Amino acid sequence: MTTPPTHDTLGADLSRARAALGRRLGAIINELADRDDVLLDMIWDSTGSPAPAWFDPATAWVTINGGAALDPDTHPDEVDPLTVSGRHRHPVIMGLASHEASHARSTRWQHWPDGAGRAVVRAAVLLEEPRIEGRQLAVRPDDRVFLRASARHINLPASAPTAPIANRWRAATAAALLLARADAGVLTAKEVAPVRAEISKALGATDLAKLRRLWRRALSLDDGDQLGLYRVSRQWVRVVGADEDADMPVVGCAAGEPSAPGPSTAGDDPLTAAAAAVAATVSTNAQIATGALPDPEEEARAAAAAAQREAQAQAEEAARQTARDAAQRVFGAPAPSSRRRPPRSPVSGR
Repeated sequence: MTTPPTHDTLGADLSRARAALGRRLGAIINELADRDDVLLDMIWDSTGSPAPAWFDPATAWVTINGGAALDPDTHPDEVDPLTVSGRHRHPVIMGLASHEASHARSTRWQHWPDGAGRAVVRAAVLLEEPRIEGRQLAVRPDDRVFLRASARHINLPASAPTAPIANRWRAATAAALLLARADAGVLTAKEVAPVRAEISKALGATDLAKLRRLWRRALSLDDGDQLGLYRVSRQWVRVVGADEDADMPVVGCAAGEPSAPGPSTAGDDPLTAAAAAVAATVSTNAQIATGALPDPEEEARAAAAAAQREAQAQAEEAARQTARDAAQRVFGAPAPSSRRRPPRSPVSGR
């Protein structure tokens, strides 16, 4: 008789599977980053508080939170980022791996200038998000679909209705995370149009145009141009209207620690609702593109075609029945057969 697995056995098997997934992700991140020294740590916290992934430029250390990166019903053994089919089956975690690999490839930071304010450094962390994805697409354009799939993890800082500067910072954060990604080639202008309207309401068209010039400058910076990014970030903070050393929320995974974005629920905040809708739509479309999710339009077309075939079959059967009924009324019972029976044999009588 087979002994059922114990709780301890199941726990050990899950730990083994998680460790194996960590090794596979570490291998693909090094491949995507064109490095061999990137370290990976996986945590499994599904409480919703830590970010799904982050990167420490000083140590080349990536952390991925499997509890946030994977759906609850996905077993680690099912995820294989080392094969093309495996990447397509799980594009969201592959997108997180690609994003962190982009940091490992392009975020080359040392020390910030003396006296660099907290808000300026956090603006630099923010602007680095679209910059490194744009750089990654320049060398690995096929990663775009995976970066788009991971867009569902884009969140904004919590709203602060009584703090105008905090909300301007928040709108600027949405601009960097979504609008700048359109200029980087990850998203499209059409996709981000709804959130652009809300950002413009919060910042004003003039300041939004100023910020766009700044994020486009950031996108054009070479890897390692930390001073150039610092200068752009100082101007960013000034346009927002914050003090350079203000304790503004940090959003971006190159801070070396998980950021603490606000809740993903939209509530009554139009900016949060618009940003969440854009991120969810982009992610869903990317997952459909890889085959990880069914295409509702194709399903609808298939259902309509099946219904049409069924209706046609029923109509043809109804037409045949009508013809049979008409023949019965006109000709009555079938006529006796005109076939003659063969003559009997004189020998056998048959």
